[in-house]
Amino acid sequence: AKTYTVNRIESDVIVQRDGSIQVGERITFAFRGRFSFAYRDIPLKAGERLSDVRVSEEGVDYLMTGTEQAGTFSLEERNGTRRVTWHYRARDQQRTFALRYTLSGVVKRYPDVAETYVQFVGDQWDRGIGSVQARLQLPGGIQADDVRAWAHGPPHGAVAVLGDNELAFDVAPLPAGTFWEGRIVVPAEFFEGVPVTGTSPRLEQILAEEATWAAEANRRREALQGRMEEASRELARKQARRPAFLLIAIGLAAMGWGMWTRLFVRYGKPHHATPLAAAGEVPSEHSPALLAYLMYRTVMGSALVATLLDLANRGYFEIREQVVEKKNWLGRPKMESDFRFERTAKDAAD
Repeated sequence: AKTYTVNRIESDVIVQRDGSIQVGERITFAFRGRFSFAYRDIPLKAGERLSDVRVSEEGVDYLMTGTEQAGTFSLEERNGTRRVTWHYRARDQQRTFALRYTLSGVVKRYPDVAETYVQFVGDQWDRGIGSVQARLQLPGGIQADDVRAWAHGPPHGAVAVLGDNELAFDVAPLPAGTFWEGRIVVPAEFFEGVPVTGTSPRLEQILAEEATWAAEANRRREALQGRMEEASRELARKQARRPAFLLIAIGLAAMGWGMWTRLFVRYGKPHHATPLAAAGEVPSEHSPALLAYLMYRTVMGSALVATLLDLANRGYFEIREQVVEKKNWLGRPKMESDFRFERTAKDAAD
């Protein structure tokens, strides 16, 4: 069977003053088996446009064609998203592919603030991602005090201001079917080239939305913390019961061993038989096979030999010995005895 994992996604986003963003992504796959293509869905919101799409690997650009040859890629529209599909040849290895593209119309400018809403990873991924590291760079001249930023996604993700115009959005791991996105708000004058949308201020609405979402995230985080604490307490209870269970297991094992030993001594050992006849005399009229079973509860190979000798003693076989000459592995002659059992004319009806 073949399978693959997505070890990490590294994303560099540069926000331009015209409201567009330049995105550079590095997606690292670990393949087990043979694989020949991958794809990346890029969702587009109203007013956004995708352009300048490029795919490369280790500095070598893929060609944009309609074929499925290794080293090529294609672009198609699918239900409000743009799908980038690239082709390669991989087998039992780790590969990192680089995607670069430009999204226009991302920054929305309002009378009071400019809002940048970037989704680094959408919820369409059908498997978890080991880590997502996103770096977002704002235009120069923006101070850290001018920036408000929020991260949306798993509660263990984090957003941090690295400098006056750079932010980090990191999460590890990112579960399957879970998005990871960032929302950044700065004063509107930093994006004078972007047309103003509407006449109403936007900041208060954004703060109210984020407060609501933060409260919901806190509730989920507290619920998760509660489940983790309960799991920790249950583990502690199990560990506290282990010594008692161990003593019980040792006691049961000792009881079982004692019972097995008693039964083996009584029933498992062969019965002791005291011979009542002198050496050389037939001690019983029973056949050797029956006698072996009565004594040992099994019929062994020695019973077969004894049966042949018993039949010969009773006149049903004649045993003839013939000395033959054979050679050993060095080629030297050696004498060996060959015994033959031949049937007599005695009636075997009994």
